[in-house]
Amino acid sequence: MTNLACGVKPAQKQRKKVVPKARGDVLEIGFGSGLNLPIYDNDRVRRVWGLEPSGGMRRLASKRLAGGCNMHRDIPALLDESGFALEDDNRSHIPGLCVLSYDYWGSARIR
Repeated sequence: MTNLACGVKPAQKQRKKVVPKARGDVLEIGFGSGLNLPIYDNDRVRRVWGLEPSGGMRRLASKRLAGGCNMHRDIPALLDESGFALEDDNRSHIPGLCVLSYDYWGSARIR
């Protein structure tokens, strides 16, 4: 119910005014189902941390976060920040639905 209420046009209009102003590392308190994610400016926001106490909303958000064509993610930087040295980095778009068909593969070693 909350997800539906937060997704109505007036709420979306307000989100589109406010969310693109975010920059750097963002802590979104009351992350909900992740309705703001597509509105963030990927050139300005490095990382979004979502804080959500509701298990139901976290389940909805996990569906929004899982997979997808997140080709804007800097995979080498994410690996580097996690303590890995990238040895081989390959990417490919295979025929099919976008959410199921963009692949990353390669190898990395612990530094």
